[in-house]
Amino acid sequence: VGVSAIADAGWNDEGQASSSGVRVSDKAPRRTLAPGDRLEFITDVEGNLRYFELLVDRSEVLICGRGGELSLRDGGWFVFGGDVCDRGPGDIRITKALVSLKRRFPERTILLQGNRDASKIRFGSEMDPSEEPGMGDQHFEYKYAAYLHGTGSERGRVSGCRWMLSTMGCDSCGSRTNTFESRRVELQELGHASDDASVAESFYEAVNPHGADP
Repeated sequence: VGVSAIADAGWNDEGQASSSGVRVSDKAPRRTLAPGDRLEFITDVEGNLRYFELLVDRSEVLICGRGGELSLRDGGWFVFGGDVCDRGPGDIRITKALVSLKRRFPERTILLQGNRDASKIRFGSEMDPSEEPGMGDQHFEYKYAAYLHGTGSERGRVSGCRWMLSTMGCDSCGSRTNTFESRRVELQELGHASDDASVAESFYEAVNPHGADP
């Protein structure tokens, strides 16, 4: 369940947080909130675009402008706690909105990476065109060959992508997490090609610094 937690920042003259305040860990670059500043925290939207939009509507620091672009109000700070993707057709749009916000308000926007986000970095190496499908299966009990046998799939880029998602717990027709099909729906809503090959390619392009923007 996602959480939107809001805290008023109260600081004493020595720059220490009061009982109602917020303080950043000493292990991270220290940021000081001024008296009257406001910080909001949202996490685990997991691709649910409507849920994300509802949280933005209720926010006291986020502003949704024309075209869905997010901005911060004066004195507003925003922290996203991770897990943007996987359980709804909003992965691309939510990710872009958060990254755009970070680029325009770098000091007052903090984006944390959840396990669902970090696991997708694998696509950049394992789906590189120079690699064979399933090249990373030595790290998993569920082997690519077993996936092919169990699903009746043909060896190739699409099945390699779907096998990778299955090892992340993200590709199960019997549960509410079917990231491959959720991505297909989102590509359709964005007016992009949504055949199997295009869906698989979008996962690679999303983490490829030199790739096409999905």
